[in-house]
Parts: sequence; structure tokens; C-alpha cells
Amino acid sequence: MEYRPKETPVLIGRQITREDESITITTLEKLHSDDVDMFTLVSVGNSESRHIINGNKEWVYTPRGYSKKL
Repeated sequence: MEYRPKETPVLIGRQITREDESITITTLEKLHSDDVDMFTLVSVGNSESRHIINGNKEWVYTPRGYSKKL
């Protein structure tokens, strides 16, 4: 959290492609080292990433391109 805001979306993918796969969406502020082990993929969003909820579906969206750099 030294370089990213605490609200930055974070994806935690555990046991990806296995029967007990799980994907959790959280924030940088709520991410704890206990949530991560050798079977975990952690993806931290950037300044344009958004946590989107639509009914019972949710995901993290990061637009492509460099709109803020223009």
C-alpha cells in the first residue's frame, strides 16, 4: 500500500484449473499474507482497474490502452 491506494482491486486465484479452484476479489487493504500460498495467483489492479458487480456476477475490469498518458 506504499504505492497503490488501499481501494485497489485485487484478484486472488487459488488452485487455478483444479477441482477446488477459487477466485476471490478483494482490495489491497483487505489482502493478508494468510490468503496466499504456493498455489495462489495474485493480480493487483492498476489506477484504471474497477471492481464491477452485475447481479450475481462480479469481475475486475482494466481497460486496455494508455488513456491517462495522452
